[in-house]
Amino acid sequence: MDHNNTNNNNELDQNYTPPAQSQSKNKRHKTNTSKQENETRSLAQASRTLKACELCRKQKTRCFRVPEDLNKCLRCKFLSKKCSFENDNDLPPPNNTVLNNSEDKLNQIHQGINEILSILKNNKEDSNSDARLLIETVQSMQNSIDEVSQTLNFENPMNRFLTSPFSIVNNQLKDQNDELIPDQISNLNFKCAPDPINGYKPTIANLGIFNNFEIMNLIDDFRRNYGRWVSFPPGVTTNILFSDMIDKCPLLLTSCILISYKYSIFDPDREFETDEKIKYLKMIRQLILDLDDSLLKYSSFKDNENGFLEFLQSMVILSIYSTSISSTVSAIMNKYEIDEFSEKDKQMFQNFNLDPWMLSCNGLTTFITKSTFGRLKNREPLIMLRIYNHLCLVHLINSIFTGRMSILDENKIKDCSSALSLLNATNFDGRMVSEIGILFITYKYIQSNSNETSVEKLKRNFISVMNEISQWYETWEYLLNQPALQFIEFNYNICMMLIQYIYSFKLSSIKNETDKSLDFENLSFVLNSCDFKMLQKMFEHASAAISHINNIQNDSYFAYLSDQLHFCFYFAAIFTCSLLKHILDPNTNLQQAFNRDLLAQAEANIKSVIAKFCLINRVNFGLFYKYGVSLEDFMNKFSLNI
Repeated sequence: MDHNNTNNNNELDQNYTPPAQSQSKNKRHKTNTSKQENETRSLAQASRTLKACELCRKQKTRCFRVPEDLNKCLRCKFLSKKCSFENDNDLPPPNNTVLNNSEDKLNQIHQGINEILSILKNNKEDSNSDARLLIETVQSMQNSIDEVSQTLNFENPMNRFLTSPFSIVNNQLKDQNDELIPDQISNLNFKCAPDPINGYKPTIANLGIFNNFEIMNLIDDFRRNYGRWVSFPPGVTTNILFSDMIDKCPLLLTSCILISYKYSIFDPDREFETDEKIKYLKMIRQLILDLDDSLLKYSSFKDNENGFLEFLQSMVILSIYSTSISSTVSAIMNKYEIDEFSEKDKQMFQNFNLDPWMLSCNGLTTFITKSTFGRLKNREPLIMLRIYNHLCLVHLINSIFTGRMSILDENKIKDCSSALSLLNATNFDGRMVSEIGILFITYKYIQSNSNETSVEKLKRNFISVMNEISQWYETWEYLLNQPALQFIEFNYNICMMLIQYIYSFKLSSIKNETDKSLDFENLSFVLNSCDFKMLQKMFEHASAAISHINNIQNDSYFAYLSDQLHFCFYFAAIFTCSLLKHILDPNTNLQQAFNRDLLAQAEANIKSVIAKFCLINRVNFGLFYKYGVSLEDFMNKFSLNI
């Protein structure tokens, strides 16, 4: 859910730094770590040393000098960096080493290991701490090799494809006449075809909505504020990027311009002008045409290599902002009379609704198909993995929101961690992987308990998921403690609140399954069935989630957050309202058991969320209006009297 506006370039440009070994003060998070958790931790954790060069100190990672060359540390030597030990007056070089070729990276890691083994051989009698640290580093590098090999999996045909019946038949008949190979095999992915939709196609650039100067400004704005989500190459000019999108995927161009335009006209002091509403609807009409072409291209024709990366980038953008895009169209059509469009167009706008779960499915299935058949070769690994991770995150959170099954399994989620093994990974990638981790834990818990009828099994599942979250917390605690504005802790509290509620819901429904008169779907009934300790925990996490609103001072920043984050604030506020109503109800006798100041602060935070939504209503006057007004109306139905 960390789809915030990424203006904080300094934070995101930091190379990914493995965290220190957690010495948590909170003993409740200490537990045995599973094998899979250890694999992730090997990428995410390392210990510190008392004396470090400037680069290692900046990266907060272990630093020790090369025994045969005390003027250089091992990390700088391995990364071919200039070490500050060489000259204390010199600054370390920029930390943006990028290896575009994964094979080069493997070769470099192997070379580094050979150098370390040589050092160990020459110092085999030395039992000091440096030698022990060197051994640990060799093990860490070996883990890196394993992870890089895993990263390379998506670049080559996978074994399950090579051993599939279609592949076997194709290999046996490949020397025969192509016309004799069954169509379902020959059309799958053995041959590449040209773009199936040839010839002139109208795009958003030639519809007269914007002139070239305006288009370039909108693309520049998108690159500046949202480019990291789709990993546009920094060295490519806007003109070249524009030409590539026109040639490869007009859908990406329309998506970028639509998002940039929608948020660039944010002004809390005025309504949308008529021409702005018309421009927006014209862009939506073009988006529908472009989306239709792209989905047809990747689902109904032979495989082609032109534009599939750009298609994936489009799916990321649209899945992140699909709800707000659709709700703005609905609000315009319901609130204003628009005479510039035909009745057919008006009907299309009325029925327009982008589904983020479905869009992320389309992106993920395209990615999985390409990786299965080895069509991602020669693509920059970090770009591909970031796109994949964004699609996974959006898909998981929308699977949780809607109760639908996810198309992701354990192995697909494990692939997300591959990004952390790359030398050019950043803290941004660490945050993405951590959020995906807890979302998948939550999703699995929801699915495993959907049809559970045993109280004992339900309790065991709850203990198990709490242990799993404790392991997650220990692994990523260093990110939770960072001062930068982020949403990992917010995400953690939302998931904990939801898991505890689902447990309480299932427990109350199982215990009262014979009473058909009870409304198990009513939140008040579930809260009445909860024990005091569970109520405390739910209130703790719900109020902690909405308190995050106080960290967001910039209204524009809040307006530009992802649809998923906006809904989570709304959902947490609704849930906290319900908890306050239950706690303050004289019939429950709970008011004296809760700290009055904490209850008052929770109420104040709910009002802050309402104020935020109402203030930024004009940037998304459909969705934010409903969030703010419905929440305020819900809160006014009862008097808190705190």
